Amino acid sequence: MALSISSSRFFANNNYKYTEKRINVAVDLYVLGRFKTIGGHREKLDKAGEVRDLIAKWKTRPEFLLARFDENGDAEIDMQEWKKVMSMADQEVKNNFRERLVQPEIHTVSKPVDSRRPFIISVESQETIANKYRCYSRAGMVGFFLSGIGFVWTIAIRINGIRLMLSV
Repeated sequence: MALSISSSRFFANNNYKYTEKRINVAVDLYVLGRFKTIGGHREKLDKAGEVRDLIAKWKTRPEFLLARFDENGDAEIDMQEWKKVMSMADQEVKNNFRERLVQPEIHTVSKPVDSRRPFIISVESQETIANKYRCYSRAGMVGFFLSGIGFVWTIAIRINGIRLMLSV
């Protein structure tokens, strides 16, 4: 079997049971969830948004802005200096983009944002998983109908018992 339990323990502080499982190398996987690629040349980059965020970060540290960009020493950033702030932020974002574009892509699978969508990582095939849940649903339907029949039978016995008591 491809899955093996490596650790299982109960924690005293809460009611959760944590089980760690391992998937062996060279085993086919069935994965259903939210796939996302981070980094690499296919990453969508928002230059304007990142420049805006960088400037907002710099604005939280006015002493940094003044020390770096206040050329005339009046303790204020004028229009000419502000253009340099924007130009420097733009240049830093471009440099950051170049570095990120040469980094390798990282592929991730995570739980979908929409909680109604399934999140499955399994070494079993899609058909095997579907058959298992199909059996569960059939067993649930049979159990539902059997409990309904039992309920009706119980009510019928109860009603017949009341009729017998009233007729005596």
